[in-house]
Amino acid sequence: MVAARGLSRWGTRIVGAWIAACLVAVSGCAPIALTTAREKMSRGEYAAAHQQLVELSERSDLSTTQRREVYDDLCLSEFMIGRPAYPLSEQRIRCSAAAAQPGSDSTTVLARIDARIRDNAAHEVEIALAAGNLSAAEIAAINYLNAPGADRAEIEKWTPQMWVLADREITERVTGGKKRVASAVAGLRSEYPNIKGMSKTSFEQWARKSANAGATQLIARNQLDDGTMTLWVANDALPTAALHLDEFATVNSALAVRCGCSARTRVSGSNDLPVYLVYLDADLGQSDVFILPGARMGEPETAAQ
Repeated sequence: MVAARGLSRWGTRIVGAWIAACLVAVSGCAPIALTTAREKMSRGEYAAAHQQLVELSERSDLSTTQRREVYDDLCLSEFMIGRPAYPLSEQRIRCSAAAAQPGSDSTTVLARIDARIRDNAAHEVEIALAAGNLSAAEIAAINYLNAPGADRAEIEKWTPQMWVLADREITERVTGGKKRVASAVAGLRSEYPNIKGMSKTSFEQWARKSANAGATQLIARNQLDDGTMTLWVANDALPTAALHLDEFATVNSALAVRCGCSARTRVSGSNDLPVYLVYLDADLGQSDVFILPGARMGEPETAAQ
């Protein structure tokens, strides 16, 4: 019995040393290391488990199943640790890689991350709109749109408020009473002699033809509402549009002649976010373009710097 007990203690030491060696070995023993990491996660020790899982992920001897399990556990551990250690963007990169593995369990976690990204961006839009911060609202809305599962109905809810803020900024920047507006319109009539009596449909057609870059048509669709014209430009045409802003100014000046008013032309991308607001500057007697934050998504790199 004494010998047996001694052998048992000796055997325990050997097994313990073997397990310890497995946890730091370059090859072999991956199942034991993975089990140990999962035990840590079950106790809520996600940071410690994550460190061990990162070491495991760098090994080249994992089977397909083991690698999938390691990736899934890395995804879950980063999600549970959360911000600020792991921003949502980093969590998404990790969990996307995990979800791409055949048989992965990370799709549910990835969906929860995407929902958080959308919710955070939507919340930032609402805060910015309430504060009257157009730039922050548009940037947050763009982040929302870039998130998987974004709801276009949210954009449709936000854009009218963004245009109100843009109009407010223009009103604060530009002076010019009714007399100056009338003088500016009178000065433009000679440039657009056939516009004043043009019907709504005819003017919309004229605007679509007038806003082009050579053979490239910039406007996908447009809508006239009294003294305000809305133009929609396809997102892939925005870089070209950024180099042909005079065409939008032309449309707005003609609109001012047609309505005899301080015309506004709203230019949106196909995602409906505001890109440019064109207005009649009565002091200068011509239309000018107010570049909104959304335009940065389509400007050529040199123009955006």
